[in-house]
Amino acid sequence: MKLTLQLQLLPTPDQHRALLDTMKAFNAAATYAAKVAFEDQVFNQQPIHKRCY
Repeated sequence: MKLTLQLQLLPTPDQHRALLDTMKAFNAAATYAAKVAFEDQVFNQQPIHKRCY
């Protein structure tokens, strides 16, 4: 059984800024991992993980 919950976040201005900073850091890390993967022509999670750490 799969349950789904839909909710609305109501962050304070400081929390909003922290969420945006987290999203930007995540996107930068994902972009880096994609760049490494394409440069090395590796497309499985484990080898990409090893190369990025």
